[in-house]
Amino acid sequence: MYPGTSRGKRNPKKSDALLRKRPSVKYSFIHEHRFEYRLEKLCCVLNVSRSGYYKWRSRPESERARQHREWTENVKQAYAQSNRLYGSPKLTRHLKRSGIAISERTVSREPHHVNVAGG
Repeated sequence: MYPGTSRGKRNPKKSDALLRKRPSVKYSFIHEHRFEYRLEKLCCVLNVSRSGYYKWRSRPESERARQHREWTENVKQAYAQSNRLYGSPKLTRHLKRSGIAISERTVSREPHHVNVAGG
């Protein structure tokens, strides 16, 4: 229990994690919850402007984000083809043989074992 809080309450100093994130994370949160709450209220609570949200929404996908999405799809596909047996070292070798330049660290960071199509 923290000083100044009653039983079951959280430490208020640790409850603002989303508020300390960079704007793109906040905008992403707003985009996911825009049908549950008013956009104005979300922007006010997260301390971002509505115009900033609309600019973020209309911004084209960055090269890094496109590459990351592509790698994620390649890893998921390779993992599914291996009948969900390969770990990151074998998946990396398989992808490199297929002509995809990717490091083992990148493969290990991909959540290929979760949300694979058909599973």
